[in-house]
Amino acid sequence: MLRKSTALSGPQPRALLVALVVGLGVVVAGTASAGASQAVGCPPQTAELKLLRVPVGQPLDTVVAMVGCLPVDETLSSVVIDWGDGTTSAGTATFQAEPGGVGKTALIRGVHAYATATCGAGDPCPPGYLPKASVVTASDGATLAGGGYGVAVDRPVPVADVPPPATDPAPPPPRTAPAEVARPSLAAGRAAPSVRRRGRRLRVDPHVRATCPPQARCTAKVVVRTARGGQVIASARADFGPGARGVPTVVLPGATARALLAGSTVPVRIDVTVRERGAARAAATRSRRASLRLRERRAASASTR
Repeated sequence: MLRKSTALSGPQPRALLVALVVGLGVVVAGTASAGASQAVGCPPQTAELKLLRVPVGQPLDTVVAMVGCLPVDETLSSVVIDWGDGTTSAGTATFQAEPGGVGKTALIRGVHAYATATCGAGDPCPPGYLPKASVVTASDGATLAGGGYGVAVDRPVPVADVPPPATDPAPPPPRTAPAEVARPSLAAGRAAPSVRRRGRRLRVDPHVRATCPPQARCTAKVVVRTARGGQVIASARADFGPGARGVPTVVLPGATARALLAGSTVPVRIDVTVRERGAARAAATRSRRASLRLRERRAASASTR
């Protein structure tokens, strides 16, 4: 910040100490012409250099220099700013009172864009430019210089360091139902399980059809059990390829066959399963309960519970 000098009795000018940059060792000084007066009782002051930072090419529009200790009734007839890069432009001045109400300080403002950077973007660096103001007082035509500010100009950020613009994440693909895998299946017929006589043997037909998917080999198994307790009476199994077919019939053992031939009714539970060959678990299971009874010499039927 600049201080206006006390008027001298002689014609020779005297140097005016304007601002001392604390810690940076930079002194900004101005020269006042003979006859310039300082506000009475305004003590000299020491000020720190104020650092301004701006990207290269971006206009700087702020206070860039100060001239202090002016009389309270002083006005300035001319304000010119030397930006420190070889260019000058007109500035404007606003005033604020000195501490204690003695004198006032002129705050010099201007607009300028620096074309050359002095440091990397975001890096700590000292000021590369020291703007100075040259003002002429209206009271006695004295020319004063002022400063107190330094400017650091950032280089543009490299393209590689610029993060990409934030975008919404891509929506997940629509969920589709998994393709249905063909599996072996069972379907019970309308007819109830029946008993057929073939020669001396009686065979139980569960009247269940099994289906094996394409390009597969399947196994159908039929187990006839007692209605109470579930003890196995007889069983049968058969392998078959793609397509639908009836499950195998089951030959009844002697004791059950004799009971039927004697006219007795035999309650049973018939369990039918089908699976692909080599599979550990059945793909489909069907259970049917029936009361087997021989009604004719060559055929017998069962009523379903």
